[in-house]
Amino acid sequence: MQNASEHAGALAITDARLLLLPVRSLTGHFKWVTCPAVLQRWQADCRRLGLPDGNDFSVTNLIENNKALVSQTLNEQDIFLEEFRFKTQPRPEIDKVIRSVAKLMGREGNEIDKALKSQLTVVNDNMFAHLARYATPVNAHIAIENETKTVKPGALWYEETLPADTLLYTGLVAQNSRKDGNKKADDVLKHVVDELFSDEHPYLQLGGNETVGMGWCCVKVLHRGN
Repeated sequence: MQNASEHAGALAITDARLLLLPVRSLTGHFKWVTCPAVLQRWQADCRRLGLPDGNDFSVTNLIENNKALVSQTLNEQDIFLEEFRFKTQPRPEIDKVIRSVAKLMGREGNEIDKALKSQLTVVNDNMFAHLARYATPVNAHIAIENETKTVKPGALWYEETLPADTLLYTGLVAQNSRKDGNKKADDVLKHVVDELFSDEHPYLQLGGNETVGMGWCCVKVLHRGN
């Protein structure tokens, strides 16, 4: 945007919040895992942003450590997340959660509906906190001496990343430009969405290590009333 200082404060971007965490599973290649606290925060953010999709379900936070809430269409009696075994509890509200989050994934219809019904899993808050802390990829890195082609002394470090297919969401909140006669809030949002997140190239790179392919996200924009 030209003369950006004239539009300072016209757009606020919230923190990216975790909604679905992919976790390795022996009963499938992975499960999308979430918990009541995360879903309640999603509902609160939907209300604040004027999105209706997060408000038509209710998930209890009284889930036992060895239980997992799943879609009514899932036939598995037990599922495994990392080294943990869970007894499944099919619940109708999980199908409402699926309808709520499917639009965020940009793959509405039978494809994503089928995937979420087989993979979406709700565990209790404490178990989700454990998985979010210990079930993410940690990769070791080294640095090489150019002359000797051996590892530099002390050049060993580890990096933790979010796994591929993690679902995050963030809010864009616009207001009229402070300079009279300049862009209105709707124009600010339209400019950002059209320029950065077009249908032809809906991708955004976040964080470091872009040169090794890290941080690439596919962006799906939801508007009020979607």
